[in-house]
Amino acid sequence: MSGCQRIAKHWKEACDKLIKERVDDDPDRDWKALALLTDAYGEWGNDDRAFKALEQGLKKNLQHTTEIAKAIRRTGRALAADRSTKFFPIVVAQAFFIGAVGIAVFRTASAAGASASSDTVFINVEAHSIAFTASYFWIIPAVFLSSVIGASQTEAAIPRILRRFQVDIERLDLPNEIKLPNECLEDNEKRIFHGGIYSWRPQRRTLSYTYLAYESVLPLLIMVIGTATGMAVSALVPPDGWDCRHIGHILISIAWLLSAQADGWLNHLWPLNEQNQSKVFWIIGTKDLLVTIATMGGVITTQLGVFNRCSCYTQWGRTGLALPEMPDVAETLFHRLVTTYPAITFTSIGVELVVIPFLICIRYEDALRTFLQRDDRKSNAQWLWRILKKYRTSKAGLRTHLPWTYHSIFRTKRARASDLELQLLTQKSSEEPESMSTETAGAGAASVAH
Repeated sequence: MSGCQRIAKHWKEACDKLIKERVDDDPDRDWKALALLTDAYGEWGNDDRAFKALEQGLKKNLQHTTEIAKAIRRTGRALAADRSTKFFPIVVAQAFFIGAVGIAVFRTASAAGASASSDTVFINVEAHSIAFTASYFWIIPAVFLSSVIGASQTEAAIPRILRRFQVDIERLDLPNEIKLPNECLEDNEKRIFHGGIYSWRPQRRTLSYTYLAYESVLPLLIMVIGTATGMAVSALVPPDGWDCRHIGHILISIAWLLSAQADGWLNHLWPLNEQNQSKVFWIIGTKDLLVTIATMGGVITTQLGVFNRCSCYTQWGRTGLALPEMPDVAETLFHRLVTTYPAITFTSIGVELVVIPFLICIRYEDALRTFLQRDDRKSNAQWLWRILKKYRTSKAGLRTHLPWTYHSIFRTKRARASDLELQLLTQKSSEEPESMSTETAGAGAASVAH
């Protein structure tokens, strides 16, 4: 998603300069087609080469940009028709996942009745089960992204479309040839090496670690929301507070963070190439297996071990014993089961389901528009672009009409400072004697400016 956003942003800026005759019904159709075309070469790791070839070809054949643009649009429509996004099935799957959480809450309340326990149901145990399920809420936006990005319907479709595009370009008989990196299309090993999918690690890092850290904020937020939800629910199971029941949440979160960090370390130690491809694959596969065992082990340890320790029912001896059979504890548990626990859980689900995807859409709007375009000049999510358009309009209105916004204040301060400097320099120049040398006048003006 990040790579496609970078490509789409470059083409969005370049099309205004390179392609003069734009399509009236969809002025963004050219850059979306170019972004999808360039991104297709990314399956072989040649997206940068394709971008440079197309950009140079358009610059060197400015008299033929209309014909080139028509060929690009045809190829873009073909690639868009080949891409399968599977948006509706993912929505259904998300509904089943969220519904399962709701069923777990209300089934427990129905089985326990007015008490906190029955012969088979203990609300405190079920509450912790819901809490650990919340730690995996990051799956909701992750699955959403995978459905939006999609994939080619067949293995041979993309190479066939790209070869046809090269033939279309050659038929134009351009004065300056556009040579695309089509030699890679026959190299299936290279396609396997680069994964042919968008979740595979890159061959090398091309951006600074500061930018990579900035890009990691949103993924980290997605994970933290689920973990915080789980810890909040566990903290509200009597005895209230943060105690040993949160060890499992912390261990799982640390395992995920270390796994993500390990990918960066491995990329730095062993940059991906054909010589160490097998070694890197097995190292990453082993690492992911160990992390999975660690996370599931944290859940199992909490379920089997923590609930059997008296210290976890007394906050390590700081409070009195709180068992679900006790009348006051039972009343508290049942009340929270039908009010507090669902409120926290479904608020978190709402954030992961609505707010986080909306932030992703704002941050990677160009990439999403590239992936969601169709061959009939429409989009798979017209409603989404209408919402984003209203958001941009509202944001622009706030910046324009509210004088206390950061951008308005910053511009006002810069303007006032520039005017003041100009007035001081003008006043100083008028007060200086005419016989003053040019060097002295320049020095005086410089001292005033400083």
